[in-house]
Amino acid sequence: MTFNLTVQEAPEATTLVLVSGDGQTIEPGALSSALTVRVDDQDTNPFEGAEVTFAIESGDGTLTSTSETTAANGQASTTVTAGATEGALTISATVAGLTPVTFNLTVQVASFFTDFEEYATGAFPSDWTDRGLQAQATSITVEQNVEGNFLEVDIGTTTPEHRGLSWADPGTAQDVRIRASFVPGSGAVPAFVMARGAADDTYYRLQIRNNDLLEIAKLVNNTLTLPIGGTGSGGDATFAYLDTDVVHLEFEVEGNQLRGRAWKNNDTAPAGWTVEITDSEISAAGWVGLGRIHAGTMQVLEFEVTPLD
Repeated sequence: MTFNLTVQEAPEATTLVLVSGDGQTIEPGALSSALTVRVDDQDTNPFEGAEVTFAIESGDGTLTSTSETTAANGQASTTVTAGATEGALTISATVAGLTPVTFNLTVQVASFFTDFEEYATGAFPSDWTDRGLQAQATSITVEQNVEGNFLEVDIGTTTPEHRGLSWADPGTAQDVRIRASFVPGSGAVPAFVMARGAADDTYYRLQIRNNDLLEIAKLVNNTLTLPIGGTGSGGDATFAYLDTDVVHLEFEVEGNQLRGRAWKNNDTAPAGWTVEITDSEISAAGWVGLGRIHAGTMQVLEFEVTPLD
């Protein structure tokens, strides 16, 4: 009599695999979706009973669990609650004797963004409000070229005219970061962004002027202060641009701190704030928006609002 026996090698953990949860973007204080790994044996079958250790390698967050044992499907999971600090959040998963894996998350405040592709062309954008102080010959419409939609503000008069718009989607905010991309066109003040707006005549704004300046200004009951604190106080700086350049403006209003920077499309964004000033005259939450002054045509390519409240 002959017995034919097969000797099978006992399963052992050989590979740690990232299953899901990598690449998430979550808001400060929010809970992530599951960060899941799988342990396989030498035959690529799920391995049950392996102890997986999770750890935060960099960034601000708190893990729901730092140690989990793989189930019958070979998987183990945890979640992370993001801290208050924005930026990269890196979490490792390790099993003794195996190559670890890494989850790369981003902690970022939710923002509102438009490139105007959602709007009908040839018409005023439906969820924006006209904040013009004068109502002379002005056209505000969404237009289109070969690169896509854009918002066009066309002031067709030689008389100085202030034309602004506020966007309903972000609602009102006290602390906010605004980022916009323009082709400014001609004019002394061809493009600006606004925060803490009240009625049509009170707000903070970051603007470019005279093809060579970046300034933080305020309008309070239709009285303009430009720049806030006076020339050379920190609220203004040299910024050279052409009417046809694509210019990016970024404006942050947080508490009594007002900060701004600008750069052109082919340049690198400044590492820090170019203009920065302290002011507390306008303290209430308000609308956000954009605008221009004087005859000429401005094209707005993108507009993004990130509430910081």
